[in-house]
Amino acid sequence: YKIIGGVRFYERKEIKDALAYMRLVINPHDDVSLRRVINVPARGIGKGVMDAVDNLAPADHSDLPLLGAGLQPAAAANSLWTRIVRGLEEKAFSGRAAASLTAFRDLIVSLTDVARTESVSVAIGKILDRSGYLQDLREDRSEDSEARVENLAELVSAAREYEGRETKAPLS
Repeated sequence: YKIIGGVRFYERKEIKDALAYMRLVINPHDDVSLRRVINVPARGIGKGVMDAVDNLAPADHSDLPLLGAGLQPAAAANSLWTRIVRGLEEKAFSGRAAASLTAFRDLIVSLTDVARTESVSVAIGKILDRSGYLQDLREDRSEDSEARVENLAELVSAAREYEGRETKAPLS
């Protein structure tokens, strides 16, 4: 057999999801990455909750503090991250939605601290573990899920190689 045009490594779903988590940890105002991983694995943030976030009125003032709870990138006044944080502060979401969004916000903030203090490979491993991504794949127990876990292990291995080549190897 000859495979022609197989899926490239960095175009696989699990790798794109892991990279989206990493981009979100580096810059929480990345709306594309946030939309990709906010409910991966499922955490109760579906279309209805995202519609509620989207429907929040934009901030009417430009003197916003850094809404990242310690995240360094400049606050984007109308990003999804800003809307989530502001909506949680203003108690704009219902109980279940608020609980899910609070858990997600806290996850990203804690992963940001991990990314600042740990090596790249350790940070990636902790991102995949704490986000519940690996656990979700392991619970699936399908052949496809096992291959996805192996691909994620290969991503961590590639990060270790990167650390070996670079003296200062930040996640960014």
